[in-house]
Order: sequence, then C-alpha cells, then structure tokens
Amino acid sequence: MPVVAYDADMDSVRRPGPVFDYGDGTIYPDYRHTFYVEVSRFTKGSGVNQLFYDSKYLIPGNIRITADLDYLTERALDFYGFNGYMAKYEPSVIDQGSDDYISRVYYKHERFMLRAMADFQGWLIGEQFRWLAGINYFNIKTATVDIERMNKGKKEDNQLPDTTILYDEYVKYGLIGEDEKNGGSHAILKVGLIYDTRDNEAAPNKGTWSEILLMAAPEFMSNTSSGFTQLAVRTGNSSPFTLSILYWLTASVTRARSPEPRLFTSSLISLHPMH
Repeated sequence: MPVVAYDADMDSVRRPGPVFDYGDGTIYPDYRHTFYVEVSRFTKGSGVNQLFYDSKYLIPGNIRITADLDYLTERALDFYGFNGYMAKYEPSVIDQGSDDYISRVYYKHERFMLRAMADFQGWLIGEQFRWLAGINYFNIKTATVDIERMNKGKKEDNQLPDTTILYDEYVKYGLIGEDEKNGGSHAILKVGLIYDTRDNEAAPNKGTWSEILLMAAPEFMSNTSSGFTQLAVRTGNSSPFTLSILYWLTASVTRARSPEPRLFTSSLISLHPMH
C-alpha cells in the first residue's frame, strides 16, 4: 500500500508495497516468492532505489535465497556521533526559537550508499536447523550537508544557515579519519547457524528463532586499512496472543584488527526474514 511521508527540509515522497506470489494458495500465508521494487524521490534529492527478492523455491535442494540491491541517496541523514545512547544530544541547537540554535541539520550528514547483499540458507537437520552464508558489499560516499542545495526554493526566513555542523566537527578533530570522511567500500562475509521452530513464519503463533552469526570484513576487501570481525547471537520467541515476535534478545562482540570503520558498521544488517 503506498504511503506519503513529509519532511520540512526534504519535501514529500511516495513508497509502494511488496508483491507476494502465493502460488495456488495452499501454502498461504507462506509465499513462493516475494519482490519489492522501489524508486522514490524527495524533491530535495534524497531517494531510495531498491530491488529486493526472497524465495525458498528458486534454487532446488531446500536452498533459500534473500537478495537486495539498493542505491540510497540521503541528503540529510541523522548523525549523532559514535557513542550510541551515550552521545550528547542538545535539542536546543536545532530549535530555531532557541538562543542556542545552530541549524536544523546540525545532527545530519550526506550519504550516498550502494549496497548489494545475498544471503543463502540451507537445511542441516530438517528445516528447523539451518546454515546461513552470505556476502554484503557497501560503497559509501559521505560528506557534510549541502546547505546551498537544501536552501534552494526556500524563503529567506526558512533557510538553513551556512555553519559548522556536528559532522564537520568530527572531521575537524579527527574523530572521523581522513580515510573515512569521504566514505569508502567494504565487503563483508558472513556464516551462521539458525534454529527456527516457528509454526508459521509470516504469522507465528508459537516457536522460537535463534541464530549465531559470524561476520568478517577482511582488510583486502576494503579500500581502507580497516578490518573487523563481529560475532552476533540473537534469539526471539513468538507469542500466541500477539501472533508476532514478542521479544528479541541480541548480543554481539566485535574484534577490530585496526580502528573499526564506524561509518560502515551501522549498515550491517542480516537480510534473512525475521517476521
């Protein structure tokens, strides 16, 4: 179902919904194939270009494939620093009515990202116990917000000031290194094990999903000297009352062989479905 979003600095965009192939309907609500194609654009230049596909039936031998190809142009993407919940956030600096106002895009930056992902799953001991293997490729271009572009067409009293924002400060003080400030490219390899006892993937009434996933970004598959390995363990339980995943517990450990490329790790997502 299409939806409409609005942002005062980005303007509007429309998004379509996914398409499901249920075959003759005997496996419903499970599906044979699902596709998602999106080409959407904010009038200020941000946009989503995405092609997604998932199926248990394309490859013979009980092999599931989940693939995704994206090109994301984000002119004003959130950027709050690298300390997660510990990051300092001052709402007054983006409030035009405050004496501390700096800019509405103080906590933003520009990012263009090409992302290609392919995950494969196969049976080990029946369908419940499976292996997973995949590869992710990221090519990312980052920069400060293009203030001149964002101000185009705006009334003078609504224009953004041409000033230093948080991303500029991180670059200035070396928190974002010279080899990272303009982005870069990485390939991430991943392998894992999945234990899935859900009675229905699309709308589970009972069962659990547990996985252990090892991801590695070798230095020779990057344009920088950075490389890291991450181990993630996740488990979830289905509730018969909500007909959905009731809770998820996640833990991960990262070992960086050199300073971890922080602008990449926020994009590490697993594409196998977890409805």
